[in-house]
Amino acid sequence: MSLYLKVLGIHIYFAITRDSYCLNGKNIEANVEALHALRSTLNDIYLSRVANLDSAFVVWNIIISLGEKDKYYGGVTRMLEVMLPTCAT
Repeated sequence: MSLYLKVLGIHIYFAITRDSYCLNGKNIEANVEALHALRSTLNDIYLSRVANLDSAFVVWNIIISLGEKDKYYGGVTRMLEVMLPTCAT
């Protein structure tokens, strides 16, 4: 998933990996694009847990923490296999 986000743009990747990155007004758009990319890959169960959040960094960390508990990373792998076969393997 992080490779997919890097392909979308380094600013989008930074939005999920750097907590204070989107506090800068110039990077708000990167946060929105990162949120869209993350939400579009989640299954309904995980999406319901993060749908009300506005920070890509927070959403990413929740997905990772839930994924570690479930050993599945929130549906991201399965959805990427459907959407982007070359990125999932």
